[in-house]
Amino acid sequence: MKKAFSISGLFAEAWVLFKKNWKFSLLVVLMITIIQVFLGLGSYGVDPMTGARYGSVLISVIGFVASVVIAIGSVTIFIGLARGEEKELEDLVMSVSIKKMVTYLFASIIYGMIVILGLLLFVIPGIIAILVFLPYVYVLTDKNLNATESLKKTREMTKGNRINIFLLLIVLAIFNLLGFLAFVVGLLFTSTITMFVFALMYIKLDAALEQSVIAPEVQ
Repeated sequence: MKKAFSISGLFAEAWVLFKKNWKFSLLVVLMITIIQVFLGLGSYGVDPMTGARYGSVLISVIGFVASVVIAIGSVTIFIGLARGEEKELEDLVMSVSIKKMVTYLFASIIYGMIVILGLLLFVIPGIIAILVFLPYVYVLTDKNLNATESLKKTREMTKGNRINIFLLLIVLAIFNLLGFLAFVVGLLFTSTITMFVFALMYIKLDAALEQSVIAPEVQ
């Protein structure tokens, strides 16, 4: 599949989307951050030095479920905004179904196992696996597919674009590091732009894949 996007193009489009939706998009990211921090503080754990236990198992379970809901809900919102759709804060939760959550869990387990196995095999295969399956959450959120179908479609989608995805991840890492250095508050801005960039990347990869399927049929 041919190159689906340019990094500079993604950032340019993400900036336009941010300017149009800056209040709402920042609120979504801020809400996600607050929920994650709050639940993280009450999560169960064991102090490695003293062996003392802290936090709550129940809060850990709630936090895990919330993280799944947030992952799917935030992707739904930013894909929608990138497509010019109207979104509400309640979509962070109300757009998430049990089926999507189960699909997310199974896909994440498979993805995690592939990446870990790849990292154990001299690291590089693990990095390649990350690039191959990076947008899988976007695929399973946007498409009515099961876990294995989502990963398969993601593999097809990233074909021919993996070097570009690798370069994009480097640029985003530097971009968010600068946001962190800007008194940490800047990370809220860079994280929001990053969400738009990933949503746009997915949309362009999906469109390029569809075009590559249609083109041979036309010929």
